Amino acid sequence: MHDLGQERRSRERQQQIRSAWHGPWAEQSLLAAERLLAKAFHLQRPEWLNETYYKRHIGGSHGGPAMT
Repeated sequence: MHDLGQERRSRERQQQIRSAWHGPWAEQSLLAAERLLAKAFHLQRPEWLNETYYKRHIGGSHGGPAMT
């Protein structure tokens, strides 16, 4: 007899492992780079980066030419 609950838990655990490996460490390194570009080089947010996300995670608009 095959336990469907156990199979589901196994899939969920595999997803958690994948998520941990591909998790927020990559995002944090990109945020640090964006903050450096904004503060040290006075660049505005790239057009492709969501404005709300940028304000929340980078720290608002910094003067200077826009990055495209």
